[in-house]
Amino acid sequence: MTGLERNIKYWFFYIGKTMGLTYLMIIGICAFMSFFDGGNFMEVFSKNIVTYLIMASGMSIMAFGFMNITTIFPITVSCSSRRSSSLIGMNVAQHVFCLLSFAFAFACFLYISPDSRPYAGAAAPLVVGVVCVLFFMGNIVAFLSDRFGRGLGMVLYFVFVMVVCVGAIFVGMAATKKGSTLIPALLTNFGALSVIICAAGIILDAIGIWLLAVGIKNKDIKF
Repeated sequence: MTGLERNIKYWFFYIGKTMGLTYLMIIGICAFMSFFDGGNFMEVFSKNIVTYLIMASGMSIMAFGFMNITTIFPITVSCSSRRSSSLIGMNVAQHVFCLLSFAFAFACFLYISPDSRPYAGAAAPLVVGVVCVLFFMGNIVAFLSDRFGRGLGMVLYFVFVMVVCVGAIFVGMAATKKGSTLIPALLTNFGALSVIICAAGIILDAIGIWLLAVGIKNKDIKF
């Protein structure tokens, strides 16, 4: 087994265990809340799980950004792992598990929103693009945390959470405001907009990974 294969196996185990425990807790909470809601269990559960999974997935990307690069990555390097192999394994595992989480949330959203199903094919690139933008932001946090310390990474994480929550509230208010043309305008050019966002997200994601790779290339590894 090569060093890259060992790293991919390790990072899949570590990130899979971390996210698995988090999502088991989320699923348990949503199931408990949905059971005592008194309505259709699957409908209420799907509605709750969409919100919680999206929030947990987005926060996991940012949390992994400053925790993995400042804590777990140095451990793998100290165990004679090549920096490039560990970085690749870390990013592959993070991308796979977080994309699967968003895919599950997207499927639950389509289950509770039958009217949105005709747009599912066009929306898929949009979801991928948004997740890639989140990964770009996560790698920026990782780069700054690696350069200036974990304290800054924690501050940036909380700032990100607040910005996302406030932004989501304002977008929701704008979209649902009576007479708003935001949703019709987006749906009119949805296919093209989705592809553009997907392409931009992938490019930004690649830039973030490259920036992180450059930052750790010659840096002294410290715990």
